[in-house]
Amino acid sequence: MRDLDIERSVIVEDGKKLVSNPPLTYNKQAQIATVSFSRTIPADSSIQLQLTFEGRLNDQSEKFIASTQMQPTDARRAFPCFDKPGLKAIFIITFIAREDQICLSNREVASVGFVDSDCGKGYRTKAATFHRIPLMSTYLVAFIVGQDLRLIESHDFRVPVRVYTGTDRDLRLANYALKLATKTMKFYEQRYDFRFPMPKLDLFAVPNFQTGAMETEALRNLTSRRYYMTRNLKMGQRRNLLPVLSRTSYLTNRVLVHLEMTVDRLTSTHRFSCLITTDIWDGTCLNEGFATWMSIYALNSLYSEW
Repeated sequence: MRDLDIERSVIVEDGKKLVSNPPLTYNKQAQIATVSFSRTIPADSSIQLQLTFEGRLNDQSEKFIASTQMQPTDARRAFPCFDKPGLKAIFIITFIAREDQICLSNREVASVGFVDSDCGKGYRTKAATFHRIPLMSTYLVAFIVGQDLRLIESHDFRVPVRVYTGTDRDLRLANYALKLATKTMKFYEQRYDFRFPMPKLDLFAVPNFQTGAMETEALRNLTSRRYYMTRNLKMGQRRNLLPVLSRTSYLTNRVLVHLEMTVDRLTSTHRFSCLITTDIWDGTCLNEGFATWMSIYALNSLYSEW
């Protein structure tokens, strides 16, 4: 556990409250919180540890996009958990946010209702609850809250594929990313005869995303710098990107290669690093390495003329 404050804890046994606020100790260096039980709990008992806690955003502003990047050990900064890839759990997530903000997670929204909350700062606030997330590693949990966003969507794959980006961005490369994601999803299903198990796929362009991209289940982050490089180019260079699908200039090729490798690697890494996970981080190089090779293989198969 890191950067979190536990305000209240309850131990429930077989549906009945057993202990309120049991002793808690913290080891900041190891990032571990320990809950002490007053007696030994039998192995066949049904025990729940319910924690009320408070975290904080790294940056605060009036206009923002708040996104997660849990890998490898930052899920513990979002919620108390056993933060190792081999220790999986079921997740039910609810956001309380302003009415005008978009809330995304690994599943679709199941229900939305208005609630009273101090976080609205004068706006009405809503509670968005998502469908239950099946057994999953903590580092694959993802959620995003933002405003002033645009959405494009494709139904050319079995499940909806979407790209979210800021309203101040050019959508031409976002549309290219959407087509590429749809193509690669079809390719992997046909190549391995294995259906994508999620009900949707969202790609979200996050400004200055720290790691470049993250292949979390059904909600994937990638930095907008990977395919919105036009913002910092001179006007003469920017015109070269207008016929973006033609790949006629070095500048266009460089931008598209960044985008193609990022989107395709997100798809391959999801199959070979997320649906199949290691028990500990020591083995990550194996599935990450194979996912990198597979992303190149897929692009060569889809675009052999390149």
